[in-house]
Amino acid sequence: MLLYKITPVELNKIYIKYTCYGKTSLNNIKEFTIKDYYSSGYGFRIDPVTEQELNNNIKCDPLLGWGNNLKNNTHCDFYFDESFDEVEKNTIKACYNNDKEKWLNNNPFWYIENDTIFIKGKIKIDLVNDYNKMVIISDIQEKIYEH
Repeated sequence: MLLYKITPVELNKIYIKYTCYGKTSLNNIKEFTIKDYYSSGYGFRIDPVTEQELNNNIKCDPLLGWGNNLKNNTHCDFYFDESFDEVEKNTIKACYNNDKEKWLNNNPFWYIENDTIFIKGKIKIDLVNDYNKMVIISDIQEKIYEH
């Protein structure tokens, strides 16, 4: 399969966002979001980057390609709905910061509803073959976009 590999040219321009939910014993839905920032990495997508996306964050699917090579975690931001108390918030933060996405994937209560990689700033776009991990066309747009 041919994919677009999106790489930020500058450091600290990539993060992965997890939207998670769980049901309480009273069948109420609780939801929180994590934005996990890294100094470098890349993302893959099937569709080319549009002009509109160049002015915003570019979305990539963390399940495509051969990994994202996210390196040097810089920080995490957590967003909780109003149903969480401080103890629950601190427990989730501590558990996630200890094991990252392994904790989310192995937790029987919280489910990942959506996970997306976002890239901003100057980017490089390569057309790659997912099967053999080969670059077909390097810097496909013939310039580095800035947004």
